[in-house]
Amino acid sequence: MTRKGIVGLSIMLFGVTFAFAQAEVKVQLQGTVIDFVEPFVSPNKTGQPVTVALDASREIQVEVNVNTVTNGYYDVIGGVAGVEHASFFFDGYPDAISGKVIFMDTREAFDIFTTPSGQVAIRPIDINKVIGVDAWELPANAFTLSNGMTSEEIIEAQEKMAIPQLESQPGATGVLYLDFDGEVSTSRWNNGQTINAQSLNWSDQNITNAWKLTSEDYLPFNVNVTTIRARYDNAPADQRMMCIYTTTNTAAPQYGGVAYISSFSDGRNDPCWAFFSSEFKGEAETGSHEFGHTVGLEHDGDNNAGTNYYLGHGDWGPIMGASYGPTKRKISQFSKGEYQGATNTSQDDVATIANIIDAGYKTDDHSNTTSNATPLVTDGSGNVAAADNHGIIEKRTDKDVFEFTTTGGSVQFDFNPADDFLDHPNLDIQARLLDNTGAEIVKSDPTGLSASISQNLAAGTYYIEIDGVGYGNPLNTGYSDYGSLGYFDISGSYPEGPNTNPPVAEFTADATEGCGSLTVSFTDQSANSPTSWSWDFGDSSPVSTLQNPTHTYSTPGDYTVTLTTTSQYGTDSEIKTQYISVMTGQPYTAVKGGPVDNTSVGGGGYFTANDTRGLIFDVLQPSVIKSVKVFADGAGDRTIEVLDAVGGNVVHTKTVNIPDGESRVTLDFALDPGTDYHIKITGSLVSLYRNNAGASFPYDISGLISITQTDYASTDPNYYYYFYDWEVVQQGCDQTVGLGMDKSNSGISVYPNPATDLVHIELPSSGPCEVNIVDVAGKNVFQQSSVTGTSMKVFMGDLSNGVYIVKVQYGQKLSVGKIVLSR
Repeated sequence: MTRKGIVGLSIMLFGVTFAFAQAEVKVQLQGTVIDFVEPFVSPNKTGQPVTVALDASREIQVEVNVNTVTNGYYDVIGGVAGVEHASFFFDGYPDAISGKVIFMDTREAFDIFTTPSGQVAIRPIDINKVIGVDAWELPANAFTLSNGMTSEEIIEAQEKMAIPQLESQPGATGVLYLDFDGEVSTSRWNNGQTINAQSLNWSDQNITNAWKLTSEDYLPFNVNVTTIRARYDNAPADQRMMCIYTTTNTAAPQYGGVAYISSFSDGRNDPCWAFFSSEFKGEAETGSHEFGHTVGLEHDGDNNAGTNYYLGHGDWGPIMGASYGPTKRKISQFSKGEYQGATNTSQDDVATIANIIDAGYKTDDHSNTTSNATPLVTDGSGNVAAADNHGIIEKRTDKDVFEFTTTGGSVQFDFNPADDFLDHPNLDIQARLLDNTGAEIVKSDPTGLSASISQNLAAGTYYIEIDGVGYGNPLNTGYSDYGSLGYFDISGSYPEGPNTNPPVAEFTADATEGCGSLTVSFTDQSANSPTSWSWDFGDSSPVSTLQNPTHTYSTPGDYTVTLTTTSQYGTDSEIKTQYISVMTGQPYTAVKGGPVDNTSVGGGGYFTANDTRGLIFDVLQPSVIKSVKVFADGAGDRTIEVLDAVGGNVVHTKTVNIPDGESRVTLDFALDPGTDYHIKITGSLVSLYRNNAGASFPYDISGLISITQTDYASTDPNYYYYFYDWEVVQQGCDQTVGLGMDKSNSGISVYPNPATDLVHIELPSSGPCEVNIVDVAGKNVFQQSSVTGTSMKVFMGDLSNGVYIVKVQYGQKLSVGKIVLSR
């Protein structure tokens, strides 16, 4: 953890009231950092209560549950003897520590800090800066206070739940993970002791609805709101947060939710919590509220009512208030305290979120100007579908502009915010229709969040401008455009005019690499309706005028392909340099590895109804997973995906119809060398066979791929998930084929193989010879003449991972071997 990760830790909760007199603040000195820390971490005092003076007349006995010292960094978590729902923690280094003492039931808090002179001190702090106050109250028996299920029971329950796999912005750096299936959690909550949080047991629809609402709140930012656990696990430790939605309220009894302020970026990964609510909207908004605390947001309170949670007015309320509790406001937005009686006027919610999340705001998806407007997508007859025409207003200064051309007549457009988010959007839409000079023809900003335009137009090109606006008076009847951000779509129709733009050439090929020779099918993807095509394949063959030609490259080499398209409105060319690569040699022979079937792994097993786990594996050489064997309990479509090891990004996905029983599934997943790839099942249907125990990792597949563990190795290290008898082929071309020799009898022995740097080569003969080592492209990377003896050593540590060919020339006789470099 970095130094910045130990500063400013505090908590936000729902459901209590407390007042604190700043004038009474007194500081209790505790001695130097070393003196203060030593009783908590000294080995001979482990397990003994530690006495701490809160002030001159009050001491507590701290019962330590976690005390670690790593590279000079202290991390201590505990409780207070004889006091329920009290916590004590601090962390830091020998020159500075910080922490808190919190009494939930009596609503007291104390700050542990280091003075400029190096002394540790404790002082009371305003409880309103530590926990939230006056939130809507939960029903008396709305949650259980016990830990409930054991960790094994939690895990088994998770395996039986098919949580919808949802994400708002795949690939975003920041991750907000919504945990709905129960969680075994160990953190500062519950004084560092394990909490076995039970699932809400919600339906897929309620989970999806709650995810939609939270996604809408954070859609303007570069953050992925997701229910996919792998996205959280693979995100940077200081750019992720888990919110556990649960009926188990051990972390903070009698509160609706709880979170450490600014914990999203502190690297500790203490989760935030949303406790049981009877309906998904309240639960979802609790999650959005708690996520807000983790990025540093404080409560939006009400000075007029003397409360720390503003309930809102009219249809509007702040996310960091409690508008979703007793009043259930339709519109919940982030706020900067523009309403009458606001307690938090100094914090800009939107800017605070953007400053904490890497890359801040989501990249603008449509231009603000008519000169770079986005053409409306139609079906060719002027019908505009919402699924094809949509965007996001991510800042109050953002405007999204669209273009269309009509032959003249009646045009009609509807502009809607996130209907898909259950009539709970954040964006209030204003739509303007502009002429070809950018002048306004008509504006639509009716009561409500949607807008619509119906207008008779002359033939020509026009523009639509979408803006987020406010309504009424932000003080007491409405809201400004500050938090009017989020999703919108456009639907409607217009008499579509002819496309007079010149064509824009574009094409794809079904294959771009091959060995020896390669037959390629090209597909024209040009825009604006070209009427003729001219293909130059780059190999001096005749030009083709077909729209979608097929061409065979018979000679190894790199080829540049050019497509020229023409219509009555102009000409355009697309040139793809060295687009096709044909290498010498022949494709490598496919190999198989891993357990051959579900009986080759001991310990038994069963068909899992909805466990979407899988296996972790390393790719040692550029390889293709051609197919795997599976065993299914019933026929149906299953989705198989491979994620990378960096950000949990999906690098391959394929939905296949798998029959009942044993079958082989074709994947054709090409992968570059790397560690901790993740192959798994996703989606609602699994029902594939998993072995319960007996797996013996790693499983090596001919030095190409190593299956190293399950994706939940901490709990089931010897389980084996779903994918048997892998068929793998090395990418590239085997240049040793066709050299006129039997490789198996070449007499060359290389070890270790795969190698990391130093390679031992046993030669076929002691006579003088020349040794050359080449890469798969034929480039010579090592050469030595007049070699004598029967062995030699070659250092290859400065070469990249891959396959290399050893060629040993004795006069007219050539012997060949292969070296695999893998680090």
